[in-house]
Amino acid sequence: MHMRYYLKYIFIFLKAAAISLLFGVCWALTFYGLEQYTSTHMQTHRNDFFFDIVVFFFSGLVGALLFFISMFLFEKVYNHLREK
Repeated sequence: MHMRYYLKYIFIFLKAAAISLLFGVCWALTFYGLEQYTSTHMQTHRNDFFFDIVVFFFSGLVGALLFFISMFLFEKVYNHLREK
């Protein structure tokens, strides 16, 4: 009985860790993509600290949107597979 109880929380932790990892990957891909774009196309603003902060937060917003879209698609696929 207790082992089943512990396994439930282990699976919840693994699920939360996977979701956190997916969000981190979405944010990192967006941040490095924007960083590379600004490095090559916006050389005049690269020394501005405020511009770096804007890129950081904008990449967070775009990364969160990418995460939302990926979770929405995973949910659609999961529901489709569950119906079969």
